[in-house]
Amino acid sequence: MLTQAQKESTEQTKAAQQERALSRLIETIRQTLDMDMIFRATAQAVRQILRCDRVVVYRLLPQGKGKFLFESVAPNCPQFLNLTDPNTWFYLHLQESQGNINQIYHQQTVDDIYKSPLSDSHRVLIDEFMIRSYMITPVFLWETQWGMIAAYQHNFPREWRHREVSILAQIANQLGVAFQQVELMKQLHKAKETSDAANRAKSEFLTKMSHELRTPLNAILGFTQILARDEQLNLAQQEYIKIIGRS
Repeated sequence: MLTQAQKESTEQTKAAQQERALSRLIETIRQTLDMDMIFRATAQAVRQILRCDRVVVYRLLPQGKGKFLFESVAPNCPQFLNLTDPNTWFYLHLQESQGNINQIYHQQTVDDIYKSPLSDSHRVLIDEFMIRSYMITPVFLWETQWGMIAAYQHNFPREWRHREVSILAQIANQLGVAFQQVELMKQLHKAKETSDAANRAKSEFLTKMSHELRTPLNAILGFTQILARDEQLNLAQQEYIKIIGRS
């Protein structure tokens, strides 16, 4: 049996490993704008950091719907991505306060579905997915909830520690920052396209106007050259001709 000192040492080592893995994941998220790569790396890394059975990245859609984007699953666990109706999973996690959909906007931790204040019908639905324990953290894009990241333990209960809850919250925040960067890049790209289109329109206009003006201006210049050779012009008329030519 481990002594208290050995247990504390083991916990400290585990915490240090988790922090290092978290730092590597955050660095990966910051180095790319490829959201598919970010989702995949996040799901895989979080499952390894938390040593849980499953991690899911879920996207919220209008009208209370949603879809799975990525998941990392332990061997012999069914894939949620194969669900015919992913909205079933969404409603699975709604608390039963008059079906208040806003309750999913807050972080949820359930150590054991059989010891949580869930109704029998809700517990049966969760049990159908072989979920015994879970932790869900919302992901926000500025002030709007974009989706969720969730960790699951199957077949046996699990006490989600404060450090683990904090890790998932930090990762959710980093995902939110990544989404903001992608959105800003899209806006910049759109602004550049708009600016480029305006510059092309300006260039086309100037080209057309230059063409339209060139013929009459050449005629005017030719006639001024002819008039300049007319010896019958007085000094004032000759000066006017020079002004036209210079202009």
